[in-house]
Amino acid sequence: MTVEAIVPAAGAGLRMGGDVRKQFMALGGEPMFIHTLRRLASSPLIQRIILAAPEEELGPAQAAVDRAELPKPCKVVAGGATRQESVAMAFGHLDPATELVMVHDGVRPFVTKELVEQVAMAAAKVGAATAACRARDTLKKERDGRLAESISRDGVVHIHTPQCFRHAILAEALEKAEIDSATATDESSLVQRMGMDVAVVDSPYWNIKVTTAEDMTLAEALEKAMRG
Repeated sequence: MTVEAIVPAAGAGLRMGGDVRKQFMALGGEPMFIHTLRRLASSPLIQRIILAAPEEELGPAQAAVDRAELPKPCKVVAGGATRQESVAMAFGHLDPATELVMVHDGVRPFVTKELVEQVAMAAAKVGAATAACRARDTLKKERDGRLAESISRDGVVHIHTPQCFRHAILAEALEKAEIDSATATDESSLVQRMGMDVAVVDSPYWNIKVTTAEDMTLAEALEKAMRG
């Protein structure tokens, strides 16, 4: 089974604030996306990684990858204005013969080898799979600043990455989305809109996506705990 990974990391990082894009912010002395790449590269299943970086940051991104001396090849390419565009642009750099394509957020730096393997195996069986965290909090709707009716937690999940797909399935999903001018926040949604099933693999709560300053505080604590 051949698996290549796409890491979209070309976002502007506007919700974090500050002058540095969140994927380039230092976490444990390295850019955050390097932690993500290193964890993916540690998986024996991953043959190669395609990193989609901001076009104006290709030089710094390549330099950071070179310094990291990852155990797997990592090609740095220009991403697009949206995550979907970045994934589509990176997809064009994959080996056409690869069987499975894994997509993982550049700012989700605590993915594990075990989760990578579980998601890949589920995709090999079903065709498409995503990591997801089961909802734990009480869920309610809100109207006009007031609590409304409750929502059952049963069957409710928070979508994480990695997500993994058979090469042909993701190719069709990306192509159909472009033709239809359809957009989605993740690739599993693009596959679902074709009427295809996506398997769910339980993801740990701490497989967080670093989006806000509060997330960064938590990421720093997690990085220290995992390092120590």
